Amino acid sequence: MPDLTPAQVAERSGLNVSALHFYERQGLITATRTAGNQRRYPRDTLRRLAFIGAAQRWGFRWPASKRRCKHCRKGARPPRRIGDSFRQFGTMN
Repeated sequence: MPDLTPAQVAERSGLNVSALHFYERQGLITATRTAGNQRRYPRDTLRRLAFIGAAQRWGFRWPASKRRCKHCRKGARPPRRIGDSFRQFGTMN
């Protein structure tokens, strides 16, 4: 399957493109570049963004939580059942 454009990811995730760029700068998501220097996001970015949104709703702060969360490290895939991954933490912040 082909990678997604920023507009496609924004539409499917409900985020603004500027939020995607912010998360990319923070190292929470990654993008490759085309020959024309356009960003392309892998499909698992949608799951990663869902994980980030769930973490925020659960009260985790970024980027401090990023260091504690193995699912937010570069190249790691978040679990399918997002809520289950938060059980490993004793505190939220």
